[in-house]
Amino acid sequence: MMKLEKMDDFFAARIDGYDEHMKRDIEGASGFYAYTASLLPLAGGSRVLDLGCGTGLELEEYFVLNPGAAVTGIDLSEAMLNVLKAKFPDKGLTLIHAS
Repeated sequence: MMKLEKMDDFFAARIDGYDEHMKRDIEGASGFYAYTASLLPLAGGSRVLDLGCGTGLELEEYFVLNPGAAVTGIDLSEAMLNVLKAKFPDKGLTLIHAS
């Protein structure tokens, strides 16, 4: 019987190169992140809840459109949240490690 990997362990083991893989190898991903970001609120003072925020691939696009937005991100992978925090040290991020 095959032993299943816990999801947080799965992502932690693949964190190096994750963003590049998602952008390069997933067909349509780059356009999807930009499109998703375009649907979020653009008004000053906007607050967004990002469930399963991962490393913030959509947020890369969103902060270009709305640099002052406050984002609460929830993800089950602490490794992903650490990458996200390092990407945007100057943004209004509240990050929660939870499922």
